[in-house]
Amino acid sequence: MSDHVDIECYTMRPQALFYTRWGFFSYWEALLYRFDGSYPDDPLILRSYKITRLDDHWFYIVH
Repeated sequence: MSDHVDIECYTMRPQALFYTRWGFFSYWEALLYRFDGSYPDDPLILRSYKITRLDDHWFYIVH
């Protein structure tokens, strides 16, 4: 599942989650693009081990 993309289009905050690695025990890594550049507010993402802002709109997530 390392080439899976999850796109969410809420009213004013579309985002795309590009999975780069998927492992055992719900481990995954992904690149997140937030249209408005805001910090992620999804509960699943906030439980992640590490969230790193790469650019104005991009985040690297280790869950």
